[in-house]
Amino acid sequence: MTTIGSAIEGRRAVMAFTASLAVISLDWWLIWFNHYPESSEGRWALAFVGCAIQLALARGNLDALGLVEPIGGWRRWLRICSCLLAAVVVIGAMAFAVWRAGDNPLPQHLIPMRSLGTRIIPMCLLTPLLEEAIYRVALCVGVAALLGGRWAIVVSGIAFAVVHLVYGNPSPENQLGGFFLAWAYIRSGSIYVPLILHSAGNGLVLLAHLGANVFFNT
Repeated sequence: MTTIGSAIEGRRAVMAFTASLAVISLDWWLIWFNHYPESSEGRWALAFVGCAIQLALARGNLDALGLVEPIGGWRRWLRICSCLLAAVVVIGAMAFAVWRAGDNPLPQHLIPMRSLGTRIIPMCLLTPLLEEAIYRVALCVGVAALLGGRWAIVVSGIAFAVVHLVYGNPSPENQLGGFFLAWAYIRSGSIYVPLILHSAGNGLVLLAHLGANVFFNT
């Protein structure tokens, strides 16, 4: 059971589900055909409208959208987030070690240290806000209302993987990350948990790129 989408029933659930699919389809269209960047006005407007529709169909119930503190309290979910992020670091380090042990080529597209100031806000704030609004709130609420929380995790995870294929960034963490973020959203009942995970995850990627750039070029 989940509180996400719980206040939307009957005909409103069908409308919420339809709105969810429409938002995702339009987001893919904006990226694929118009090549909007992550912070474009078009995608931000889509995120706002999608969330507003779900809130209206939930009749203003903030629990249904996860605009509340997480179930079980912040202390519990901060521990879970810390464990998940630690696991990401360990797995990433092991994957890199295996990659280098096989004499594979070094990464060619690393983020230079001089671009840190221009990358940190888009990567760690704007992109997580935008993608969580679209791929968790606007999408998961409608799917959970009609099909349940488990299907919301599956659909959100697949949609998040697809959008990164459209971005041209089909890395493993992007293909799997959506499932973990959707799980955190559905299980915690709060959008703030996946938002923290998303922001911290992007921060780790940024630090990894910067560190690799320094290491490989010294």
